[in-house]
Amino acid sequence: MTIKKTKSLILLITGTPGTGKSTIAKRLGKKLKAVVVNEKAFCRNEKCATFDSKTKEWEIDLKKYKTAFARYAKQHAGKPIILEGHVACEVNLPISKIMVLTCNPVELGYRLAKRRYAELKIQENMFCEATDYCMQQVTKHYRGKKVLKVDTSTHSPSQVIQKIQKWLH
Repeated sequence: MTIKKTKSLILLITGTPGTGKSTIAKRLGKKLKAVVVNEKAFCRNEKCATFDSKTKEWEIDLKKYKTAFARYAKQHAGKPIILEGHVACEVNLPISKIMVLTCNPVELGYRLAKRRYAELKIQENMFCEATDYCMQQVTKHYRGKKVLKVDTSTHSPSQVIQKIQKWLH
């Protein structure tokens, strides 16, 4: 599958942690011959994130992130790009299409527990998923953009990729 050369695709794959963003982005990236950008790694490399020793989490500066990603998109113009991350739903980046991955909150809790997330983090992410936080943020920050929402608790990664491929064409 190839993307039309007239306008390069910049696809955002977002969703609560544990919904399958990285898995889908990697597999789809191979199929589309796209550059896959992991939000966390990108923000660390571009100095858009700082480590908070109290919370033991990386905090992303949204303004720096927006500037750095816009620069990156210009540098890679003409190539399909897949950006995957959960913070990107909170800021308006130069994105052409958005994929919001969701998951049943109970299933999400199981997935995060397998990854050994702290109980508080599991509860926070289950709450975000139950309230459709990422979709609300996408609606707020990406008005007029094409959005596809897929529940990964009822679709395998292969099925999700098939849905995306159909949607892209």
